[in-house]
Formats: sequence, C-alpha cells, structure tokens
Amino acid sequence: MAVGIFDSGLGGLTVLKAVQKRLPDTNLLYFADSANARMQTKGSVIQRGMYEAALMRACRWRGWAMHAGE
Repeated sequence: MAVGIFDSGLGGLTVLKAVQKRLPDTNLLYFADSANARMQTKGSVIQRGMYEAALMRACRWRGWAMHAGE
C-alpha cells in the first residue's frame, strides 16, 4: 500500500517531508500540480474536482486502482 500526497502548489513539500520523517517505511506517491498553482484563488469545490480528476488520470495512466475518499 502507498500513501499519495497531492501538492496543489502551496505547502506540499513541507507535508511530504513531515510524512517521510513520521512514516519512513511507507511508500509515498507525490503528485505536484505547479501548472495550476494560481487556482488557489478559485473555490474549493472547483479545486477539489480539478485535483481529483488529475489524480485519477495519473493513477489510470500508471495502471493503479484509485479509491477516492470523502
């Protein structure tokens, strides 16, 4: 099992480093979306849909199963 971290362009590397330190034996998948970092000003519903869609595409492209949570 792996833990995925999606960086929307604000603070993701800090979170990644903290998780690596706390869970050193866990496989981590880091996804960064610096191209859409300016979307930080958009509504959270728009952001969530955009990021979920990008993550699902990336997982399908790699042939991974994806289970989206609430």
